[in-house]
Amino acid sequence: MNKTTNQSAQFPIPAGKLYFPYGSNLHDWRHDSRLAGLLKPVRRAVLPDHALGFNRYSSNREGGVLNIIPCLGLTVTGYLFEVQGKAGWDALRKKEGAKADGTGAYKEIEKVVLDDHGREITAITYEVTRRCFKDFVRPSEEYLKVVCAGFEAFELDPCGLERAAQDLAPVSDIDSIFVYGTLLRGECRHHIIQKYKPQCILLAEAPGSLLDLCAYPGMIPPLDSNSHVQGEFMRFNPEVMADLLKELDQIEGFRGFGQPGSLFKRGLTDVHVGDGRVRQAWVYRWADQPGDTPVIPAGGWREHQGKLSSFLEKLVQAHTGGNEQAAALMIASSAKWANTEEGIAEAVKQLLPLRLALEQGRLSERVLAKFSQNWATVPD
Repeated sequence: MNKTTNQSAQFPIPAGKLYFPYGSNLHDWRHDSRLAGLLKPVRRAVLPDHALGFNRYSSNREGGVLNIIPCLGLTVTGYLFEVQGKAGWDALRKKEGAKADGTGAYKEIEKVVLDDHGREITAITYEVTRRCFKDFVRPSEEYLKVVCAGFEAFELDPCGLERAAQDLAPVSDIDSIFVYGTLLRGECRHHIIQKYKPQCILLAEAPGSLLDLCAYPGMIPPLDSNSHVQGEFMRFNPEVMADLLKELDQIEGFRGFGQPGSLFKRGLTDVHVGDGRVRQAWVYRWADQPGDTPVIPAGGWREHQGKLSSFLEKLVQAHTGGNEQAAALMIASSAKWANTEEGIAEAVKQLLPLRLALEQGRLSERVLAKFSQNWATVPD
């Protein structure tokens, strides 16, 4: 009997590719004899624009098992593993019930994941095939224990897993963006931001370098270890993040992770929001190579345009109502700044004018926002 094409289909060996598990294999790589010695953890990563779901029934697990579902603005946290050659991939495929002709329980696919530095990595993972897909299948307690043990071993946040297990709508775990150009307060596209009612806006900086693209800037990875881009951290109600990112993706020409032809690429970055605090946020980076494009030395679009000082004057006015002396006194009176009358008086001198203290980095907008209790100030 002649074999059909499907019957003879074979998986290629993903040379050099890492494996991204998000469920039971975060535990089973060490505890399941089928995988013993075939997987080696490398580093943490997130799968962007996806959420976890229990969308397949497994008789072996006696309940629902995990899947990844496209979901704009959400992330699935997992870990990247090296796989030991053909033996490793064969063991994974057998355990996942993946078949080269796509008729198995899971299919093997390439996905773009992001590491802790925001770098894109194309990795192999597995998702439930359409033929096995269910709306929701409640997982067994035993299966959940296995997955939770894997999450705990790699210190991953179980919030998304817990919500998926209860069939609750996923909630965005990253509710912030970092902007540095035309979306800044006072710039031509900031009105787009205001439609989504930001809960917090603060002057901030993120690792990177800034290119002058004439009408707008473009952020790229840092050209040296001291390179930072000056911008703003903006936090939103998680419920609006999908709509916000959908609109920003269109504006920035981002076509999707793993898709060619984007003008800017959406990724993740650590943002320094002041006073030693670091938050993670979405950011749009220039997708092209720097080439001969001029670099903005100070990394600030406002400063490059000669607008920084006037903006900071308006920002201080908005936060203090024009009473800089009172604001400086209250700030200086905090334990962090001084604890004697002489020390407070000296601190007030160092803070004034507040615009200059902001510009020189001796004062953060976060401190001003604590004084004004206005965490989303937009100067007139």
